[in-house]
Amino acid sequence: MVEDWERDKSLLNPYINVKNDLIEAQVRTQLIDDEKSAAASGNAHPHETTPSRFIILALMLEESQRCVKLDLANRFLAKDSQRVTLQQWRMVLQHQIERLHSIQSVYMVGIESWLAEVVNESLEEPEDINLWFPSSLSRICRTEMCRNDITDIEAKLRESQC
Repeated sequence: MVEDWERDKSLLNPYINVKNDLIEAQVRTQLIDDEKSAAASGNAHPHETTPSRFIILALMLEESQRCVKLDLANRFLAKDSQRVTLQQWRMVLQHQIERLHSIQSVYMVGIESWLAEVVNESLEEPEDINLWFPSSLSRICRTEMCRNDITDIEAKLRESQC
């Protein structure tokens, strides 16, 4: 396959994973459809942000954190405009993480008090703040805290990213 592509660049590039994006979109669509069906059956969600949208938001924030870190690693912030842009990114990211945490307290019951005991993130930059996905908790904490199948939703979405 690689050799064919090297000879003829009009063929599908074997180094680009088109299938992955399609699979991820299919999983997201299926999760959202399942939530719509559940809502139509009278199973209301405890928050306007559904469980799958909550995990999708968290994954997007995780990617944003990765991008900021990568940008910091690859750039010398010599210009004032670059430093201002970085501060703007961090402010937006911080705001989004605060929004995530407010939703997180609905789907991960008790996470706020648990974090207060275990973690001190007040001095961290937004790109370094742990988002505390269900998978980052111990099995016991996950079982006690996680509601509305968010553990399974995260697993499906992460698997679809591979």
